[in-house]
Amino acid sequence: MGKKLRKTKSKTITPTMAHQRPLIGKINPRMNKIMAILRTRGPHTGNSIGRKLQLTADIIRRTIHRLQSEQGISIVYDQVHNTYRLTEKVSDHEMLLSLQFTEREARVAWLGAKALLTCPESGLGQTALKVYEKISALLPEADQNQDSIITFGYTSKPIYRKGILKQMLDLKERRQRAKMYYETDPRGPEWRDVDMLACVVVNEMYYVIAYCHTRKKRLTFCATRIWALEETSITYEIPKTFNLEKYLRGNFGIVGGGKKIYKIVVRFDGRPYLVTERKWKGQKKQVILSNGSVELHVHLRSLWEFERWLKGHPGDFEVLQPFEFRKTVSEAGLRIHRNNPV
Repeated sequence: MGKKLRKTKSKTITPTMAHQRPLIGKINPRMNKIMAILRTRGPHTGNSIGRKLQLTADIIRRTIHRLQSEQGISIVYDQVHNTYRLTEKVSDHEMLLSLQFTEREARVAWLGAKALLTCPESGLGQTALKVYEKISALLPEADQNQDSIITFGYTSKPIYRKGILKQMLDLKERRQRAKMYYETDPRGPEWRDVDMLACVVVNEMYYVIAYCHTRKKRLTFCATRIWALEETSITYEIPKTFNLEKYLRGNFGIVGGGKKIYKIVVRFDGRPYLVTERKWKGQKKQVILSNGSVELHVHLRSLWEFERWLKGHPGDFEVLQPFEFRKTVSEAGLRIHRNNPV
């Protein structure tokens, strides 16, 4: 007989703020109504609260007990005067939710927030930092826990000019047309008038998809290349026809392409496991050959990012189709060879 598995009871954590505790918003309106009454001048008895809400004093007593036990709200009962009162500041903002997490669930939320700390200047990064700090306060041993073997290492960190991310996201939220001083290659920085449609994080980098009035088309801008942003007095609306998922369809990363779809086939002879262990964006199929090689079939609307990925592949590969892409990769290889003679 094998050993019996011991059942471990998972600790439940109710996240709370140190100086201001969030209540359940739309989930439980009765709690919010009772809290709204308790924040006004008293005295507040069970009967007086019940009369205002047309509930019995017994229901009020049970609900207040739930606020104390489930929400961790400090409510004092005065037995002499039969009254209730709050002993701390409490927020009832309808967007603030109080949820119960198991300890493991809280750690997953902590790890998720930690993963977003690469962009601390952005609104998303600032919110992630607050979540990270709050859960760290609840779980002071989080960094020492064995689950923290999931760490986040980066080979590089994007460098944004000071305040750009915050300003960029603010202009996008307010639908304010921006004058963007943007660096392009091989040109130097130039001013563009843009309507920001979406902000996307890809491989720890912020990108802006915007309609460029200077070039008269939708373009993708890398936030690290934005030197300056100036607000204009012109507002805009995001077109109903714009669909972010559709816009990004057919891209290997973030760079948009045209309507043409390139049907690419590449055979990998060296280290094919680096290809087979993942499913790639735009992938249609992988064909394992009898000699151990693998053919990767992808359909993309842009070739530039796929070419860059191929250049970094450590094994041997051959572009089988299309011919124009094979020629581009070959020319790039020749340039590398000429610049690095042995």
